[in-house]
Amino acid sequence: MGISFGIVAAAFYAGLMLLNKFIKHLNRLEVTVIQLGVTALILLPYVLLTEGFDFLYVSSSSIPFILILGIVNTGIGFWLFFSGMEHLKGQSIAMLSYVDPFVAILISGIILQEQFTILQIIGGLLLLSSTFVSEIKCKRPIA
Repeated sequence: MGISFGIVAAAFYAGLMLLNKFIKHLNRLEVTVIQLGVTALILLPYVLLTEGFDFLYVSSSSIPFILILGIVNTGIGFWLFFSGMEHLKGQSIAMLSYVDPFVAILISGIILQEQFTILQIIGGLLLLSSTFVSEIKCKRPIA
């Protein structure tokens, strides 16, 4: 089952990269809106299957928090991410994408005081070392 999820995730990531190639003429804010909209459409069947139509009855006190999570945390974060990608090389973007999960785990350990498992530590070290090796290899002059 895990391999199936990995294949589906890889297919969606490849779709994201293809979508980025077809919408290069748009500004980064438009790209962000399109990608978040497509994501919402992809997740809608899952929400309907797991929650039914009860998600339409959201309490009025929850709406500001939902808007903050959707617009501020996700929207502005994606916009900044895609705006920054305009100024970087493909290799640097890939490196940052690989390091991103490690940084998230590191921040959760520092700020939320979550405990690391040995597998997380090993995975983080493998991730950082492979990223470091790929950066060093690419910067070495070809003889």
